[in-house]
Amino acid sequence: MQYQTNQDVRSGLKFIGENDSPKSSLSNSATNFDELQESCKAARRFINYRLRSEAEVRLRLSKRFGTSVVRETLAQMYREGLLNDERFARMFTESRKNSRPKSASTVRRELEMKGVSRDLSLSVTSDIDDLEAALYAASKKSRALSNLPENKFHQKLIGHLRRRGFTYGISKNAANQAWTALWLIDPNPPENPSIS
Repeated sequence: MQYQTNQDVRSGLKFIGENDSPKSSLSNSATNFDELQESCKAARRFINYRLRSEAEVRLRLSKRFGTSVVRETLAQMYREGLLNDERFARMFTESRKNSRPKSASTVRRELEMKGVSRDLSLSVTSDIDDLEAALYAASKKSRALSNLPENKFHQKLIGHLRRRGFTYGISKNAANQAWTALWLIDPNPPENPSIS
């Protein structure tokens, strides 16, 4: 899989000008039809791997095809129902909530880097509860940190949550709750080993 830089995706938000396109306008309609078919196949393969935003598909196609072919391919993908930024944004947000929880502002920023409009990214992330997401992320990470003393546990878990975009206050609250939850199950934390 080829990774794209944030600048690449942002530049993919606009159509490349005719003079800047990798291939200039085609004079032969048969060649244009063949190129359009090839472009549609490439777009379908790219979208079938996982849902993509329009900007991601436009950027990918503009590296191989001219502006008019890219424009028509995108229109075809919309007609086939394969491109839909709202559906992409909702699925991306759900995926983040369920597998790699991050703060609403971080998910919004990721969506915007993928070419989703600010209004749409605000709309789809409005139901993310940062504390709930932080608690979920903390519960997942706390298992791996359970053998650490309390101060190290908090330090590492708060750092982990901060890197996911949560505020210090929310991170600290989630770390405190995760520590408490761990030792409700096993009342003998590493700092206070039981004497047998």
